[in-house]
Amino acid sequence: TDAGRFPFAELYTGICMLFSDWHARFRYLGLPSRWRKELILRTYPVLFWPFPEYRKFVSRLKDARLMYYYGGTQLCWNWYDVNRAELLITMRILRKHGVPVFFGPQQYGPLRSRQVDSLKGMFRMARAVRTRNAACRSLLGLPPEALLHDEIFSNTDLYPVRETRSRKDGCVLLNIRGNMFVDRDRLAAFLGFLKAVRRRTGAPFRFFSMSGASFCDDEETCRRMKELEPSLDIGVLPRLRDEEEFFGIAREARGTISMSFHGCVLSLIGGCPPVPVTETDYYDHKYADFDRYTGRPGTPVLPLRVGDPEREADRVVRYWEEYEVGKTAGERRAAGERIRKWYAEVAGC
Repeated sequence: TDAGRFPFAELYTGICMLFSDWHARFRYLGLPSRWRKELILRTYPVLFWPFPEYRKFVSRLKDARLMYYYGGTQLCWNWYDVNRAELLITMRILRKHGVPVFFGPQQYGPLRSRQVDSLKGMFRMARAVRTRNAACRSLLGLPPEALLHDEIFSNTDLYPVRETRSRKDGCVLLNIRGNMFVDRDRLAAFLGFLKAVRRRTGAPFRFFSMSGASFCDDEETCRRMKELEPSLDIGVLPRLRDEEEFFGIAREARGTISMSFHGCVLSLIGGCPPVPVTETDYYDHKYADFDRYTGRPGTPVLPLRVGDPEREADRVVRYWEEYEVGKTAGERRAAGERIRKWYAEVAGC
């Protein structure tokens, strides 16, 4: 890590690789995957103790002062079933040795009913839980003080609050999950919306990445868009050195259109108004209360299946023109104060 900006950290794979390997061995029993996981969860001390890696893992947990779980979206939707077993084993070991567990502000929904019940059970083993989303707080019955902003948005020490924008006539930043456009008709419909935005702003579009190629294959999506609509000025930003370079581009951008939550958050930190793009319950849940981040009620959340391109383009461009950096700055300052209080609570456990 960069010692000038971040504290030193040691990274461990923990129980994940060991659990995955053992789970794979159990496939010879011919049991469904869910039953295999439950069998391992009930018998893990006996199954794993002969492995030196497991004993080292338990030893490190016993010596820990606390555990802070930050996962972004690692405990929502299909990710919950992927991560539940290893997390539950870890928390049981920590509880046995009196090590407190804290869940940082992240996204927990959408979840199926059995997942909600299971996660509430894990939360009962934790010292405190926070979430970044009002929909998650409601889903899990968390108290009002559990609602914070996202930790990146709230980090006003690493990313100072920006009060002004230098320009508003640059490119339109674009982050679209390429795997959402396997349907050519869907891509063509979204291009109709981009054409309407282009007519109103005259701004070129520039893709930026926030995910791996399986989610956000910018070059391939850009190529397909150019084939369908050669008149649009669409390109891909070159690989950036760090987030500060992105902030410099965002300061001069007209606006951002993004399916990535943190693509929207980083745009806000740079002083650029983002428009989230939603598709399916997962994204609807993610952007349920995005007004809390922009500081502007009625912030547009754009459906991927744009019904009326002209009307949506009017709404988006008007939002960009009316956007006030100062309101987002106020939200970030308040979020920074709340996150510092939360960290003080964790550190004083």
